[in-house]
Amino acid sequence: MRKKGETMTNENDATGKKREEQHVREVNWLPIGSVVMLEAATRPIMIAGTMVQDTTTGRYWDYMGYPYPEGRVDPKQDYFFDTETIRTVVQLGFADQDGLSFQRFLQSNMEKYEHKRNEATL
Repeated sequence: MRKKGETMTNENDATGKKREEQHVREVNWLPIGSVVMLEAATRPIMIAGTMVQDTTTGRYWDYMGYPYPEGRVDPKQDYFFDTETIRTVVQLGFADQDGLSFQRFLQSNMEKYEHKRNEATL
């Protein structure tokens, strides 16, 4: 099982060969807009939210996203997933100063998030 910040295999490069790249990030969350392939997925997912709660089940998830490239087509169908289910990062999302500040906010709230997440599974 992969942990946050661990090396992820990128899609094929221009020569068709697999390559590995360490994504150097200030913190361990992928930015909004990142496109990922999940373990059992056949299509990429674009990240639209982090530390999110599924209001139907009450469960907390690391990420929420929508199919790429069409995005949200059904308001009742959100894709929830955790970091360890990400197989590859296809494209890293946009990160400016505001995005980096938000990343720091997420990181500083990890303990609260994990606590809420554990409460929701009891």
